[in-house]
Amino acid sequence: MNEDLDEPTTPQFVYNDEFVDNFGKNEEFVNIDEEFVNIDEEFVNIDEDEEFVDVKEDDDNLNGENEDDDIGDDVYENVDGNGVPYMNQLFHTLEDACNFFRAYALKNGFAIKIQSNQRRTKSNEIYARLYVCRLSGKIDVGESSNPTKRRREILPKSDCKVRMYVNYRKKVSLWEITTLELNHNHGVVTPSKMNLLQREKRVNTATKSLIKTLYGSGIRNCQVMNVIGNIHGGNDKFGFGSQHVRNVIRVERKKRFEHSDVHGALDLLYRFNEESRSNFFIRTQVDEEQRLKCLVWVDPRCLMTYENFGDVFAFDTTYRTNRYAMPFVLFTGVNHHYQSVIFGFALMRDELATTFQWILST
Repeated sequence: MNEDLDEPTTPQFVYNDEFVDNFGKNEEFVNIDEEFVNIDEEFVNIDEDEEFVDVKEDDDNLNGENEDDDIGDDVYENVDGNGVPYMNQLFHTLEDACNFFRAYALKNGFAIKIQSNQRRTKSNEIYARLYVCRLSGKIDVGESSNPTKRRREILPKSDCKVRMYVNYRKKVSLWEITTLELNHNHGVVTPSKMNLLQREKRVNTATKSLIKTLYGSGIRNCQVMNVIGNIHGGNDKFGFGSQHVRNVIRVERKKRFEHSDVHGALDLLYRFNEESRSNFFIRTQVDEEQRLKCLVWVDPRCLMTYENFGDVFAFDTTYRTNRYAMPFVLFTGVNHHYQSVIFGFALMRDELATTFQWILST
């Protein structure tokens, strides 16, 4: 570790094609269902193939006897990505420290991960955390030839020593950098190429808010991508792809469907049922989380039509509502004048065989 850490030098940018390729230069958008996720929203990913250390210590040994009360005025306030970390730098929260180091890493062409946490035994609270370069550590013999691992999970490690260790100072309720190393033993990526790193693709909070606003205004997914691309100067400038936009919209759509439109639709149908003196047919199906999965409804006129001409019927699921992309099922038939008549309606979340079976048996 360098002795002089008060004035760390900014690493020289070196474009390394092999480094970028191994980090997922070729985009592989994975269809992630965020029920599914949660994107969501860690700022540092943890490699599954890395040993993640989570250590617990006795609270009696963590009373802060060696802490200095003189903290000065140099406390980190904003995540602007313009600063360079230095020894004894202070942060209000662990999240501030994480955001700061990740912003520094993105600016200087490398990616980081959490190497270890240290927790208090009684409260299970984190009191120290170690961040390291993603190329830290050494690959075990034969690991790179493991056929069961996807290509982008095998990183070209170089035993890089870049790290930042933050410790909680209990007396002053601040987080302090107590160990710092900023010199890499490998080339780094130019900042303009950082969006090629598959593991650094994520949607920040501000962009999520913009996506939700555009979606709420009826803008289509492809048009949302174009708007964001125009803001950032191109679709390759903002570090994520169309699948990430669809994931954000899917979660927002599910929230709206659960908390607003579902209740409104059911209230309307049950009001029709009361007005028609219970001659309005309504059936619903929910999943294990009590969310609406299927909705079938038939008004009194359709019921009467079905009784007279329901010997043969057809249904079509090619219709989809714009907002929720849910297949809309229309049951139709033919009357004695060879005119098309409607027997009923349904909304379904998916087009699985079990879903069709439930609707048709209903």
